[in-house]
Amino acid sequence: MEFWYNRAMEIISKKEAINKGLIKYYSGKPCKNGHLSERRVNRGKCLGCEKMFYESDGRKESLFKYNNSEPRKAHLREWVKSGKAREDKRKARGFPEPTREMPDVCEICGKPETATHKSGTVISLSLDHCHETNKFRGWLCGKCNKALGMVQDNIDTLGKMIEYLKERAG
Repeated sequence: MEFWYNRAMEIISKKEAINKGLIKYYSGKPCKNGHLSERRVNRGKCLGCEKMFYESDGRKESLFKYNNSEPRKAHLREWVKSGKAREDKRKARGFPEPTREMPDVCEICGKPETATHKSGTVISLSLDHCHETNKFRGWLCGKCNKALGMVQDNIDTLGKMIEYLKERAG
C-alpha cells in the first residue's frame, strides 16, 4: 500500500477496479508525464494529466463557468436527489453493495439521523460494513457509526463499556 496526498492508496489493476465497480484506480506506476496519481477506469487517464490539461490555455476559466452555470447546477441537484450521487460515491470508495433498502431510522438506536449538511438538509444514514470482509452490515446514524468506529468494532471493549455503565449507574 502506498500513500498519495496523505491517503493510503491500494494498488490495483484496471481490471480489478472494473470488477469492484470503482470509477478510479491506483496502479502505483507513473503515467507518461510522470504523474503518480489515480487513473479513471473509463479512460485510463491519470488525474494529474487531467488537472494539467484543464488548467492550461484558459480551460480552467471555461470549466469554472460550466460548473457554475445554472443548467449544470440543476443537473447536479437532480443527480443528488435521485440517490445516484450516493451510489457513485459508495462505488468510488469501494464500499459493499447494500443488501436492503435504507430505513428511516438507525438500526442500532432506532432514531432518525439528525445531523445536517451546511445547506441545512439532513444527512442520510451511513452504510455500515465490516472492514475485514467488506460485507454490508446495516444502516446507522452518524453517532452510532462513530461509536462503533471509536472502539474499532471490538465486542470486548463494547462489553466492558456496558459493564462500566451498569456498575456506575446512578
